[in-house]
Amino acid sequence: MIAIGTIHYDIEGPKRLEHLLERFKPKIITVEYPHTASLEEVAVLNQEAQQKRAALIPKMDLPQVIKEFLTEMNTVLGYDILIPLKYAEEKGAEVYGIDHPNVLPQFDPKDTSDETFFVGFSTSLKESLGGQIPKELESMDYTTFRAAMTNKLFDRAYHDPTIWKEIERQMSEKQRQRGEELLGHLNAISFAVKREQTMADEIEKREGDMHIGGLDHIFDYFPPVSMPLYLRVGTLFTQRIRLCDAMNY
Repeated sequence: MIAIGTIHYDIEGPKRLEHLLERFKPKIITVEYPHTASLEEVAVLNQEAQQKRAALIPKMDLPQVIKEFLTEMNTVLGYDILIPLKYAEEKGAEVYGIDHPNVLPQFDPKDTSDETFFVGFSTSLKESLGGQIPKELESMDYTTFRAAMTNKLFDRAYHDPTIWKEIERQMSEKQRQRGEELLGHLNAISFAVKREQTMADEIEKREGDMHIGGLDHIFDYFPPVSMPLYLRVGTLFTQRIRLCDAMNY
């Protein structure tokens, strides 16, 4: 089974994932969505959340070129589900969600309509540019800016998790609060253990030939709070690929 490690915000993600799907032509694909929800339901929730986030961008105090970048990023979020669904419809493949049911609320537009993601992104961007957003960005054309940010943020982030540390900090705090609301007596570590094991069990059950999921479940990335997915499935993942390396295949 081939495991594809993604960064959910990768602006080049759709093109890269389409390439790997065409290259390997999987028949059964597992993806990082709740196994209790229909993928069509999650796709609708994702679309609604995108619309909510899109309404925030014009209100942000950022250069226009960064607003354009955020707009494109917003349309990309969810690609690691939507692209496999599109592929499956065209090729007759099967797609199954394998994640824990309690991650579903993160796709609810009511829960993703605030500025958490954009605040984290803006801070991470400023840090990557030396602590502030240079004034010359205001006159930079979008194509040039996009190419620079793809290299500076996304491609580097596949090997260096600190690139996204502010986004992850913002999102982790939000997830911690959500976890307390959803799980009551279970703490974040307990949920992380349950989540990784749920994904491992569901992947083994589906007997697929490709899994697409977050990089931190498939490679040693962030310091793990529990044994990551790839170790739990043993030898089931015969090949692991970082999505940034897609065009090497």
